[in-house]
Amino acid sequence: GKTVDKNHAHYKLFAGGTIEIEKGTTVTLNRLKIAKDPKAMEEFGQHPVVYLNLNDVNGRNFKHLLESMCIAVSEMFKQHKYLYREYLVKGIHESVDKTK
Repeated sequence: GKTVDKNHAHYKLFAGGTIEIEKGTTVTLNRLKIAKDPKAMEEFGQHPVVYLNLNDVNGRNFKHLLESMCIAVSEMFKQHKYLYREYLVKGIHESVDKTK
């Protein structure tokens, strides 16, 4: 299916190889250095990866910069609600449990 093809293409971005970018058009990618690390490649595809746009993060001082960063992260979580439920909430509970 599409997901398998997409994951395979993402793997090739790291490991190198030829991928089809359009029907009849292929490109050959060089292997990235990280692909030489077996441990890193074992983790490949095991964790969600999201795009966090920091272009609009700015501020007059550290407080404003931090607020702007929090807004950017909040916007990202709105687009990926599963992360909030599965990772952030779980992480908060684990942190609380460690302080007990």
